[in-house]
Amino acid sequence: METPDDEITQPIDLAALRGELTRKPRRKKLDLYEVTADSMAGDTMPGLVRKHNEDAFACSSKPDGYLSLAIVADGIGGREYGEIASSACVATMIKAWRRFSSGITDTTWENAQDFLIHAVMEANDLVYKTSLQKNVQMGTTLAAIQFADRYAVIANAGDSRVYRLRDHQLELLSTDHTPVAEAVARGELSREEAEKSPLRHRITRAIGVTEFAVPQLKVVDHKPGDCYLLCSDGLTAHVSDSDIQQEMDSCYDPVQCVDHLMKRTLRGGASDNVTIIAIFA
Repeated sequence: METPDDEITQPIDLAALRGELTRKPRRKKLDLYEVTADSMAGDTMPGLVRKHNEDAFACSSKPDGYLSLAIVADGIGGREYGEIASSACVATMIKAWRRFSSGITDTTWENAQDFLIHAVMEANDLVYKTSLQKNVQMGTTLAAIQFADRYAVIANAGDSRVYRLRDHQLELLSTDHTPVAEAVARGELSREEAEKSPLRHRITRAIGVTEFAVPQLKVVDHKPGDCYLLCSDGLTAHVSDSDIQQEMDSCYDPVQCVDHLMKRTLRGGASDNVTIIAIFA
């Protein structure tokens, strides 16, 4: 769905956008490093407490399975404005991906990283300018991953996360931008103390809240058989890393994995919006 580049006035229909991006015919996988539409699944829900869903997500892939992209965004600003910020961020990055993926033949991690940097800048510019025009404070977290041959490039801001399961071991690839996570990194708090801190959901980095965004970037190797999970903090508030690992390890495809983790979140109370993308590469 095309949106004006200078202002967003209402939430974007990301369900239609996602359907357009992932509607691919099933085919035999020829390259072990491909990440096709069939390898990715995602879902979002408002949870059991909140009436509005300020999360947004999208998965996109080319027919050849290269340069596949997945994005999760958790809006900040309350009700309408958080939803506008997250959907604008996702839609802007998807439009940038369309331009990038249609005009490039060299699928290196350097190109993928450059794309993510510029796509985040575009998204930040749109959300920030819209907040100024509306005279409101709004923004969004971001967790994104793009695959480039034997590498994956991660960009994140805030507390939405990217995990990888390899050889039955779960690894957090993203960095939480919260005062609590930073205190843990400095050795001032234990992880157990951090989980009980009233500041654990306060974030220090986001998209659209300042004129320039500074996402965390990371390049990791990507191997056949790796599984990835992107999520908003609505999942990690109720489901532990060990439970996430168990579900990713036991599920046979990404659709089942997302379904099982959503059900675990609901059983835990689902006090926030929840968004999950599973990628079984």
